[in-house]
Amino acid sequence: MIGIRVDANDKIAMGHLMRCLSIAKSLRKKGEEVVFISSESNIKDVVCKENFNFIALNNRYDDKESEIEQLLEIIRLSKIEIILLDSYEVTELYMQKLYTSVKIVYIDDLNLFKYSADVIVNYTYNANSSIYEKWKYSNETQFYFGIKYIPLRSEFGFECIDFNDEVSNIFLTTGGTDNYDMIISILKQLRKKELHNININVVVGKFYNKIDELRKMESDSIRIYQNISNMYEIMKQNDIAISAGGTTVAELCSIGIPTIAFSIADNQMEGVKAYSEDGIIIYAGDVRENKGEVISNIVHNVEKLITNDSYRSELSLKSMTKIDGKGAVRIAELIIKLKYNQKSL
Repeated sequence: MIGIRVDANDKIAMGHLMRCLSIAKSLRKKGEEVVFISSESNIKDVVCKENFNFIALNNRYDDKESEIEQLLEIIRLSKIEIILLDSYEVTELYMQKLYTSVKIVYIDDLNLFKYSADVIVNYTYNANSSIYEKWKYSNETQFYFGIKYIPLRSEFGFECIDFNDEVSNIFLTTGGTDNYDMIISILKQLRKKELHNININVVVGKFYNKIDELRKMESDSIRIYQNISNMYEIMKQNDIAISAGGTTVAELCSIGIPTIAFSIADNQMEGVKAYSEDGIIIYAGDVRENKGEVISNIVHNVEKLITNDSYRSELSLKSMTKIDGKGAVRIAELIIKLKYNQKSL
Protein backbone atom coordinates (compact mmCIF):
# COMPACT_ATOMS: atom_id res chain seq x y z
CA MET A 1 0.00 0.00 0.00
CA ILE A 2 1.17 3.52 -0.82
CA GLY A 3 -0.14 6.41 1.27
CA ILE A 4 -0.49 9.98 0.06
CA ARG A 5 -0.64 12.63 2.79
CA VAL A 6 -2.09 15.81 1.31
CA ASP A 7 -4.56 18.59 2.16
CA ALA A 8 -6.71 21.06 0.26
CA ASN A 9 -8.91 23.86 1.57
CA ASP A 10 -9.74 27.54 1.11
CA LYS A 11 -6.31 28.55 2.43
CA ILE A 12 -3.97 26.31 0.44
CA ALA A 13 -6.26 25.59 -2.54
CA MET A 14 -6.34 22.42 -4.64
CA GLY A 15 -2.92 22.33 -6.30
CA HIS A 16 -1.31 19.84 -3.92
CA LEU A 17 -4.27 17.47 -4.22
CA MET A 18 -4.47 17.65 -8.01
CA ARG A 19 -0.81 16.80 -8.54
CA CYS A 20 -1.07 13.95 -6.05
CA LEU A 21 -4.09 12.58 -7.91
CA SER A 22 -2.02 12.60 -11.11
CA ILE A 23 0.70 10.59 -9.38
CA ALA A 24 -1.86 8.25 -7.81
CA LYS A 25 -3.41 7.49 -11.20
CA SER A 26 0.03 6.65 -12.60
CA LEU A 27 0.65 4.36 -9.61
CA ARG A 28 -2.67 2.60 -10.14
CA LYS A 29 -1.86 2.00 -13.80
CA LYS A 30 1.26 0.22 -12.60
CA GLY A 31 -0.76 -2.02 -10.27
CA GLU A 32 -0.22 -0.19 -6.97
CA GLU A 33 -2.91 0.37 -4.34
CA VAL A 34 -3.17 3.94 -3.01
CA VAL A 35 -4.88 5.56 -0.04
CA PHE A 36 -5.24 9.31 0.45
CA ILE A 37 -4.90 10.70 3.97
CA SER A 38 -6.06 14.25 4.75
CA SER A 39 -6.82 16.43 7.75
CA GLU A 40 -10.36 17.19 6.62
CA SER A 41 -13.12 15.30 4.83
CA ASN A 42 -13.77 18.26 2.50
CA ILE A 43 -11.90 16.60 -0.37
CA LYS A 44 -13.34 13.12 0.11
CA ASP A 45 -15.74 13.59 -2.81
CA VAL A 46 -12.90 14.57 -5.17
CA VAL A 47 -10.73 11.61 -4.14
CA CYS A 48 -13.50 9.02 -4.08
CA LYS A 49 -14.79 10.19 -7.46
CA GLU A 50 -11.46 8.93 -8.81
CA ASN A 51 -12.04 5.61 -6.98
CA PHE A 52 -9.25 5.97 -4.44
CA ASN A 53 -9.52 5.09 -0.75
CA PHE A 54 -9.67 8.05 1.63
CA ILE A 55 -9.01 8.57 5.34
CA ALA A 56 -9.80 11.81 7.18
CA LEU A 57 -7.76 12.53 10.31
CA ASN A 58 -10.21 15.21 11.53
CA ASN A 59 -7.48 17.53 12.75
CA ARG A 60 -6.04 20.94 11.85
CA TYR A 61 -4.14 20.80 8.57
CA ASP A 62 -1.58 23.32 9.91
CA ASP A 63 -0.76 21.36 13.06
CA LYS A 64 0.90 18.27 11.62
CA GLU A 65 2.71 17.26 14.82
CA SER A 66 -0.62 16.67 16.58
CA GLU A 67 -1.39 13.83 14.17
CA ILE A 68 1.87 11.89 14.42
CA GLU A 69 0.66 9.01 16.60
CA GLN A 70 -2.62 8.71 14.73
CA LEU A 71 -0.87 8.65 11.35
CA LEU A 72 1.69 6.11 12.51
CA GLU A 73 -1.17 3.84 13.61
CA ILE A 74 -2.83 4.22 10.20
CA ILE A 75 0.46 3.37 8.51
CA ARG A 76 0.72 0.23 10.65
CA LEU A 77 -2.89 -0.93 10.24
CA SER A 78 -3.07 -0.16 6.51
CA LYS A 79 0.36 -1.71 5.91
CA ILE A 80 1.59 1.41 4.15
CA GLU A 81 5.10 0.83 2.84
CA ILE A 82 5.75 4.28 1.36
CA ILE A 83 4.12 7.62 2.07
CA LEU A 84 4.15 10.51 -0.38
CA LEU A 85 4.14 13.79 1.52
CA ASP A 86 2.94 16.93 -0.23
CA SER A 87 2.54 19.67 2.35
CA TYR A 88 4.21 22.90 3.43
CA GLU A 89 3.00 22.36 7.00
CA VAL A 90 5.28 19.42 7.78
CA THR A 91 7.91 20.01 10.47
CA GLU A 92 11.32 18.53 11.14
CA LEU A 93 10.01 16.50 14.08
CA TYR A 94 7.01 15.27 12.08
CA MET A 95 9.16 13.91 9.28
CA GLN A 96 11.72 12.40 11.66
CA LYS A 97 8.98 10.47 13.49
CA LEU A 98 7.44 9.14 10.28
CA TYR A 99 10.82 8.25 8.83
CA THR A 100 11.40 5.70 11.59
CA SER A 101 8.37 3.68 10.41
CA VAL A 102 7.93 4.21 6.69
CA LYS A 103 9.79 5.20 3.53
CA ILE A 104 9.12 8.81 2.55
CA VAL A 105 8.93 10.60 -0.79
CA TYR A 106 8.61 14.35 -0.35
CA ILE A 107 7.61 16.93 -2.96
CA ASP A 108 9.44 20.14 -2.11
CA ASP A 109 9.92 23.62 -3.48
CA LEU A 110 10.72 25.65 -0.35
CA ASN A 111 13.76 23.89 1.21
CA LEU A 112 12.74 24.91 4.73
CA PHE A 113 14.87 22.47 6.73
CA LYS A 114 16.68 19.15 6.42
CA TYR A 115 13.96 16.72 5.41
CA SER A 116 13.95 13.15 6.68
CA ALA A 117 13.11 11.44 3.40
CA ASP A 118 14.33 8.71 1.09
CA VAL A 119 13.46 10.70 -2.02
CA ILE A 120 13.00 14.45 -2.51
CA VAL A 121 11.46 15.75 -5.73
CA ASN A 122 11.77 19.44 -6.58
CA TYR A 123 10.31 20.20 -9.99
CA THR A 124 10.87 23.97 -9.89
CA TYR A 125 12.15 25.08 -13.28
CA ASN A 126 15.67 26.00 -12.17
CA ALA A 127 16.06 23.69 -9.17
CA ASN A 128 19.38 21.91 -8.63
CA SER A 129 21.40 20.25 -5.88
CA SER A 130 23.15 23.45 -4.81
CA ILE A 131 20.12 24.72 -2.90
CA TYR A 132 20.25 21.69 -0.56
CA GLU A 133 24.00 21.61 0.08
CA LYS A 134 23.82 23.54 3.35
CA TRP A 135 21.93 20.67 5.01
CA LYS A 136 24.65 18.07 4.28
CA TYR A 137 22.37 15.20 3.32
CA SER A 138 23.77 11.66 3.36
CA ASN A 139 23.78 9.50 0.26
CA GLU A 140 20.70 7.73 1.59
CA THR A 141 18.52 10.64 0.42
CA GLN A 142 18.08 10.82 -3.35
CA PHE A 143 17.14 14.00 -5.19
CA TYR A 144 15.30 14.54 -8.47
CA PHE A 145 15.16 18.01 -9.99
CA GLY A 146 13.55 19.94 -12.77
CA ILE A 147 10.50 20.25 -14.94
CA LYS A 148 10.65 16.67 -16.22
CA TYR A 149 9.06 15.76 -12.86
CA ILE A 150 6.13 18.20 -12.99
CA PRO A 151 3.14 15.93 -12.20
CA LEU A 152 0.60 17.11 -14.74
CA ARG A 153 -2.74 15.47 -15.32
CA SER A 154 -2.53 12.64 -17.82
CA GLU A 155 -4.31 14.46 -20.63
CA PHE A 156 -1.66 17.17 -20.84
CA GLY A 157 1.44 17.05 -23.01
CA PHE A 158 0.11 14.85 -25.79
CA GLU A 159 -1.85 17.28 -27.96
CA CYS A 160 -1.12 20.98 -28.51
CA ILE A 161 -3.53 23.74 -29.44
CA ASP A 162 -4.09 24.81 -33.02
CA PHE A 163 -2.45 28.20 -33.42
CA ASN A 164 -4.87 30.90 -34.61
CA ASP A 165 -3.77 34.12 -36.28
CA GLU A 166 -6.40 36.04 -34.32
CA VAL A 167 -7.18 35.85 -30.61
CA SER A 168 -10.73 34.73 -29.91
CA ASN A 169 -10.51 33.29 -26.38
CA ILE A 170 -8.59 34.22 -23.23
CA PHE A 171 -8.22 31.81 -20.30
CA LEU A 172 -8.16 33.27 -16.77
CA THR A 173 -7.53 31.49 -13.47
CA THR A 174 -5.81 31.89 -10.10
CA GLY A 175 -6.03 28.21 -9.20
CA GLY A 176 -8.21 26.85 -6.41
CA THR A 177 -8.52 30.07 -4.40
CA ASP A 178 -8.19 33.80 -4.98
CA ASN A 179 -7.16 35.41 -1.71
CA TYR A 180 -6.05 38.62 -3.47
CA ASP A 181 -9.26 39.03 -5.48
CA MET A 182 -7.38 38.96 -8.76
CA ILE A 183 -10.08 37.38 -10.93
CA ILE A 184 -12.65 40.15 -10.54
CA SER A 185 -10.00 42.89 -10.58
CA ILE A 186 -8.49 41.62 -13.85
CA LEU A 187 -11.92 41.20 -15.46
CA LYS A 188 -12.87 44.78 -14.60
CA GLN A 189 -9.74 46.13 -16.27
CA LEU A 190 -10.08 43.93 -19.33
CA ARG A 191 -13.71 45.01 -19.79
CA LYS A 192 -12.55 48.63 -19.98
CA LYS A 193 -10.47 47.72 -23.03
CA GLU A 194 -13.54 46.66 -25.00
CA LEU A 195 -11.97 43.53 -26.44
CA HIS A 196 -14.32 43.03 -29.35
CA ASN A 197 -15.12 39.46 -30.44
CA ILE A 198 -12.92 38.02 -27.69
CA ASN A 199 -14.31 35.69 -25.02
CA ILE A 200 -12.83 35.34 -21.54
CA ASN A 201 -13.09 31.87 -20.01
CA VAL A 202 -12.75 32.12 -16.24
CA VAL A 203 -12.00 29.01 -14.18
CA VAL A 204 -12.24 29.11 -10.39
CA GLY A 205 -11.80 26.32 -7.89
CA LYS A 206 -13.89 24.47 -5.35
CA PHE A 207 -12.96 26.92 -2.58
CA TYR A 208 -13.42 30.21 -4.49
CA ASN A 209 -15.43 32.41 -2.13
CA LYS A 210 -16.75 35.20 -4.38
CA ILE A 211 -18.70 33.13 -6.84
CA ASP A 212 -21.94 35.12 -6.44
CA GLU A 213 -20.18 38.40 -7.21
CA LEU A 214 -18.32 36.81 -10.10
CA ARG A 215 -21.52 35.36 -11.58
CA LYS A 216 -22.89 38.91 -11.87
CA MET A 217 -20.12 39.63 -14.37
CA GLU A 218 -21.04 36.69 -16.56
CA SER A 219 -22.13 37.63 -20.10
CA ASP A 220 -21.96 36.44 -23.68
CA SER A 221 -18.23 37.19 -23.65
CA ILE A 222 -17.38 36.21 -20.06
CA ARG A 223 -17.93 32.55 -19.19
CA ILE A 224 -17.55 31.26 -15.65
CA TYR A 225 -16.55 27.69 -14.77
CA GLN A 226 -16.24 26.45 -11.18
CA ASN A 227 -14.74 23.23 -9.82
CA ILE A 228 -14.53 21.61 -13.22
CA SER A 229 -13.18 18.15 -14.00
CA ASN A 230 -12.40 18.84 -17.68
CA MET A 231 -9.70 21.50 -17.33
CA TYR A 232 -7.86 20.32 -20.43
CA GLU A 233 -10.97 20.67 -22.59
CA ILE A 234 -11.52 24.25 -21.38
CA MET A 235 -7.87 25.26 -21.65
CA LYS A 236 -7.30 24.08 -25.22
CA GLN A 237 -10.05 26.37 -26.54
CA ASN A 238 -7.96 29.44 -25.72
CA ASP A 239 -5.37 31.51 -27.55
CA ILE A 240 -3.93 33.34 -24.50
CA ALA A 241 -3.85 32.49 -20.80
CA ILE A 242 -3.57 34.53 -17.60
CA SER A 243 -2.70 32.44 -14.55
CA ALA A 244 -1.21 32.50 -11.09
CA GLY A 245 2.03 30.53 -10.85
CA GLY A 246 2.05 26.83 -10.10
CA THR A 247 1.29 23.61 -11.93
CA THR A 248 -1.42 25.32 -14.00
CA VAL A 249 1.28 27.32 -15.79
CA ALA A 250 3.08 24.10 -16.68
CA GLU A 251 -0.17 22.62 -18.01
CA LEU A 252 -0.73 25.66 -20.20
CA CYS A 253 2.83 25.52 -21.48
CA SER A 254 2.60 21.80 -22.26
CA ILE A 255 -0.17 22.42 -24.79
CA GLY A 256 1.37 25.58 -26.21
CA ILE A 257 -0.86 28.36 -24.86
CA PRO A 258 1.02 31.70 -24.57
CA THR A 259 0.76 32.55 -20.88
CA ILE A 260 0.97 35.65 -18.73
CA ALA A 261 1.72 34.54 -15.17
CA PHE A 262 1.90 36.24 -11.79
CA SER A 263 2.91 35.01 -8.36
CA ILE A 264 0.80 35.03 -5.21
CA ALA A 265 2.98 32.83 -2.96
CA ASP A 266 6.66 32.24 -2.18
CA ASN A 267 6.73 28.81 -3.77
CA GLN A 268 5.62 30.25 -7.13
CA MET A 269 8.15 33.06 -7.53
CA GLU A 270 11.32 31.25 -8.57
CA GLY A 271 9.53 29.01 -11.02
CA VAL A 272 7.63 31.68 -12.94
CA LYS A 273 10.66 33.97 -12.99
CA ALA A 274 12.75 31.17 -14.48
CA TYR A 275 10.10 30.41 -17.10
CA SER A 276 10.06 34.09 -18.02
CA GLU A 277 13.84 34.45 -18.18
CA ASP A 278 13.92 31.53 -20.59
CA GLY A 279 11.34 33.19 -22.83
CA ILE A 280 8.62 30.62 -22.19
CA ILE A 281 6.01 32.83 -20.49
CA ILE A 282 5.48 36.50 -19.62
CA TYR A 283 5.87 37.31 -15.92
CA ALA A 284 3.65 40.15 -14.68
CA GLY A 285 5.02 40.34 -11.12
CA ASP A 286 4.22 39.48 -7.51
CA VAL A 287 0.70 40.47 -6.44
CA ARG A 288 1.79 40.82 -2.82
CA GLU A 289 4.21 43.60 -3.71
CA ASN A 290 2.02 45.72 -5.98
CA LYS A 291 -1.33 44.35 -7.09
CA GLY A 292 -2.18 47.37 -9.24
CA GLU A 293 1.09 47.19 -11.15
CA VAL A 294 0.64 43.47 -11.75
CA ILE A 295 -2.85 43.98 -13.18
CA SER A 296 -1.56 46.81 -15.37
CA ASN A 297 1.22 44.52 -16.66
CA ILE A 298 -1.30 41.78 -17.38
CA VAL A 299 -3.59 44.06 -19.39
CA HIS A 300 -0.66 45.57 -21.30
CA ASN A 301 0.65 42.14 -22.27
CA VAL A 302 -2.79 40.87 -23.25
CA GLU A 303 -3.00 43.75 -25.72
CA LYS A 304 0.53 43.01 -26.92
CA LEU A 305 -0.26 39.34 -27.56
CA ILE A 306 -3.52 40.18 -29.32
CA THR A 307 -1.77 42.50 -31.77
CA ASN A 308 1.44 40.51 -32.25
CA ASP A 309 0.76 37.03 -33.57
CA SER A 310 4.44 36.31 -34.26
CA TYR A 311 5.23 36.88 -30.57
CA ARG A 312 2.38 34.59 -29.57
CA SER A 313 3.66 31.94 -31.94
CA GLU A 314 7.16 32.20 -30.51
CA LEU A 315 5.90 31.74 -26.94
CA SER A 316 3.69 28.84 -27.97
CA LEU A 317 6.50 26.95 -29.69
CA LYS A 318 9.00 27.50 -26.88
CA SER A 319 6.62 26.46 -24.13
CA MET A 320 5.40 23.20 -25.63
CA THR A 321 8.94 21.96 -26.33
CA LYS A 322 9.95 22.29 -22.67
CA ILE A 323 7.31 20.20 -20.91
CA ASP A 324 6.31 16.72 -22.03
CA GLY A 325 3.57 15.99 -19.48
CA LYS A 326 5.12 12.76 -18.16
CA GLY A 327 6.24 13.97 -14.72
CA ALA A 328 3.57 12.06 -12.79
CA VAL A 329 4.63 8.83 -14.48
CA ARG A 330 8.28 9.49 -13.57
CA ILE A 331 7.43 10.16 -9.91
CA ALA A 332 5.31 7.01 -9.79
CA GLU A 333 8.27 5.05 -11.11
CA LEU A 334 10.51 6.52 -8.39
CA ILE A 335 8.01 5.46 -5.73
CA ILE A 336 7.72 1.92 -7.07
CA LYS A 337 11.48 1.47 -7.33
CA LEU A 338 11.86 2.71 -3.77
CA LYS A 339 9.15 0.30 -2.62
CA TYR A 340 11.13 -2.64 -3.98
CA ASN A 341 14.40 -1.33 -2.56
CA GLN A 342 15.98 -0.59 -5.91
CA LYS A 343 18.39 2.05 -4.78
CA SER A 344 19.67 3.00 -8.23
CA LEU A 345 16.75 5.09 -9.35
